[in-house]
Amino acid sequence: MVNKNSSKYKVLLVDDEVNQLDNIEKIINKSESLKEHVCIERELVDSTRGAEDIANKIKKEPTKWDIILSDLFMPTPEKGGILIANALVPHYTNDSNFPVILLFISKEEGAGKYLREYIPRFKRIDWYPKPGITRKEKRLEYLAPRPLFTRAIAEAVARLNNDANNDKKSIIDLNDIEIGLSAEMKMAKSLADIYARNDGNVLILGKTGTGKEVLAKYIHNKRKEMKKRNEEKCGNFEAINCASTPESIVESELFGTIKKYPGFQNEIRLKGAFEKATHGTILLDEIGKVSKKILYKLLRILDPNIKEYKPLGESAIKFEGKIICATSEPLDEMVDKGGFSQDVYRRISGELIKLPPLCKRKEDILPLAIALKNKIVKDGEGKYLNKEFSEEAKTLLTEYTWPRNIGELEEAIRNALYISDTRKLIPEDFYLIEQQLDLDLKKLTNLALMKNLSLMPPDTLVIKTQRIHVSTILKHAKNFTEEGLRNKILEGYKMLYKESNDNVTELTKIMGCSRKYYYQKLNKWGLTPDDIKK
Repeated sequence: MVNKNSSKYKVLLVDDEVNQLDNIEKIINKSESLKEHVCIERELVDSTRGAEDIANKIKKEPTKWDIILSDLFMPTPEKGGILIANALVPHYTNDSNFPVILLFISKEEGAGKYLREYIPRFKRIDWYPKPGITRKEKRLEYLAPRPLFTRAIAEAVARLNNDANNDKKSIIDLNDIEIGLSAEMKMAKSLADIYARNDGNVLILGKTGTGKEVLAKYIHNKRKEMKKRNEEKCGNFEAINCASTPESIVESELFGTIKKYPGFQNEIRLKGAFEKATHGTILLDEIGKVSKKILYKLLRILDPNIKEYKPLGESAIKFEGKIICATSEPLDEMVDKGGFSQDVYRRISGELIKLPPLCKRKEDILPLAIALKNKIVKDGEGKYLNKEFSEEAKTLLTEYTWPRNIGELEEAIRNALYISDTRKLIPEDFYLIEQQLDLDLKKLTNLALMKNLSLMPPDTLVIKTQRIHVSTILKHAKNFTEEGLRNKILEGYKMLYKESNDNVTELTKIMGCSRKYYYQKLNKWGLTPDDIKK
């Protein structure tokens, strides 16, 4: 819900301390990526105007603001109270589509009751911890809450952008498919659009294979488009994998070095990744695995007020570009345990994007699979035939957990295209993941089915359990002995064989599998084709 007279979202700041309101407003306005998206109003809770008065004002005009960023507890001499929990949360109880996004800013120990009771139930309510602000420190960059406030507003704006664009977009471009079509990935893309508008550092968190580098390239391309429109210089995208680069050369790879080759009198200066990415974007992948020695050398260039690096034997150079860090490590936990520099984490985590694993965004699997298949066929130069996915293969791909995420999906599709000898890709072409499915996914997704085996007709039982490993069925089937279950399975196969007019080809069509898979399944149950024909 954007104000009709403005392209900006309205943000209401509420606190009982003027200094806090001043600091939050300065912090938000300092972010180039947020300034063009929001306009700020502020309300001070004091002895003349309590929290209840402001809450009543919000309740009367709930659509006046898009985002409310409020302290949770605001005691005052005469009027005080809990603004959000007592006055506004009931609106969410009655109307889950309440238009305003509420962001709590409070200390964890004080807000514990309300965090447990309210926040898990509503998607448009969130909470951010409120570290103490050192009033003696005047320089803005030292304010502890800076990353938290900018991140809170950026995520709220991204959520509103998604709501506004959901009904407008009818054509899906390749970037959408590569990043993802699920709600979580749309949120990540919206945040990337916001963060692409400035030179601030970005941190992308996600397991290996979730698409961190794809998202980093997307941010770079968005910046490239904007710079071309403004006729500004646009540099390259450079990616350094800090985990795979030997520690002995990672410094020279990043900052450059001077090298002398035998037979040449003059020294040759080799450019580092930061110099190659000037006016562009650099990705420091797996920064969580960088040694402390290198992290300390990155402190100056990661400081948004300095952004300088020093090649070996030369004076400091100002870096003009965007730094994106990515990692599969839980950096916040590493900071608490002393395994990662707190100073570095504070400087890279102000603009944060989290990518969920593929198993938690199943609606992305099939679009990604189709896009990857087309890419593999195109790059294969005739090595692979372009085949469609059968419905059974689509079901298999969607149900698998993909522990290695998109990388494993691409590997499975390439292998299936290589070995397939049918007109369409079928489950048997994905034998590697089919074996794993028998062990994990089917155990979880079919436990309820196992409890109802005794109630099923024999032919239904055969069809419902054909993709489940025999040992899994025997383990979870209640009210059945192994021999009793085998006899019921045999009876089911006989019924299906009779229904298909004693034709194995027709039987496999009814079951939705190939002849090869049918015979394999019979063998696993200790049955033969002759047993079915008797």
